[in-house]
Amino acid sequence: MGLLSSLSESLVSLSSTVSSHTPHLHQGHGGAPADEAALEALLAGARAEIDQHHGGVDTVSNLLRVGGEEPVTDRQLKRWLAARGWDPARAARDLAAHAAWRAETMPDGRVADSEVRNELAQRKVLLQGLDRRGRGVVVFIGGNHAPNPDQSEVQRFFCYSTDNAIALADPELNPEGRIIFLFDVGDFGWKNFDVTGAKTLFKMIHAHYVERLAVFYFYNASAVLRQLYRLVYPFVDPVTRQKVVFLPHDAAEAAAILDADIGLHLLPPSLGGTAEPRPVEGGRAMVEEAARQRAASQQPGPPPEAPAAEVGAAPGTECAAAPAAPAAAAGAAAAPQEDAVVNVGGREADGAPSKQQSALGVAPVNGAAGLAMA
Repeated sequence: MGLLSSLSESLVSLSSTVSSHTPHLHQGHGGAPADEAALEALLAGARAEIDQHHGGVDTVSNLLRVGGEEPVTDRQLKRWLAARGWDPARAARDLAAHAAWRAETMPDGRVADSEVRNELAQRKVLLQGLDRRGRGVVVFIGGNHAPNPDQSEVQRFFCYSTDNAIALADPELNPEGRIIFLFDVGDFGWKNFDVTGAKTLFKMIHAHYVERLAVFYFYNASAVLRQLYRLVYPFVDPVTRQKVVFLPHDAAEAAAILDADIGLHLLPPSLGGTAEPRPVEGGRAMVEEAARQRAASQQPGPPPEAPAAEVGAAPGTECAAAPAAPAAAAGAAAAPQEDAVVNVGGREADGAPSKQQSALGVAPVNGAAGLAMA
């Protein structure tokens, strides 16, 4: 019980960090806009705040470009407004602060491999490609993680991994650049437990990667980890809860859920899939290849020859239609039960494959199959 008590105290500390950095939807300017006119007013208000108090839209846009991001567009502002309770003043303030941080941290627009060598050496993060909704799929192998005393490298590595997943996103199916995290905790033990690193990552998500997380799956979670989550559950923001999923212990049930939402053809064998593991350091090449195929698909004339494989899929592996998700995958707001799915966040709209995914051989979602993802 000493170990459980120690872990519990650490996670309660972590949960307070999460709560203090997670925006609540009821805070702010009055809630989500009711119509396009209301949205336009909020966008105009945010731009006015930037112009009046944060150096101007052009200045903030230039900082974002230096840091490798899109400038102050409607899409950028909508993400920050949604993340800050639709309060134009808060959204403008935090976007301007993010832009300055981004330009200072990544003056070349991205993090280089040489800046995260210690983290890469652990071989703990995979970037498996795009799922059928155009979302980058990131796998974290918990048993390979070793706490790093250099939190600046931890920050850079999170940016390195997440930026590649966002850049890979299909611009038609997933214009917001949302991503999926799968946390394989089957071999996760005391030596891997890292409260300081977790605090750093939560701060990064809420300060710099707003509205990017689609869902966070826990795979193969032990009874201890589930119990720890129950302890901190009351302290976790409701919006964050909706994006956390503890998959069932039963391998077949877990595989069915992942296949319905993502596709087993995209996942490594450790997660019940059939794809080769793809270390995250190959992400830049994957992004460049996706951009090349997207550009080629938009050229007039006959389409270029390309293998009918999903981005990140093993050669010769075709994307099969997704089976219907099991009823257990319907997210519940109550505290998690043993061996049950905790909750599922919001759903991306189903639809036909985009030009990019058609060129890359990605199959569309089969009707209403898949988990609800908000």
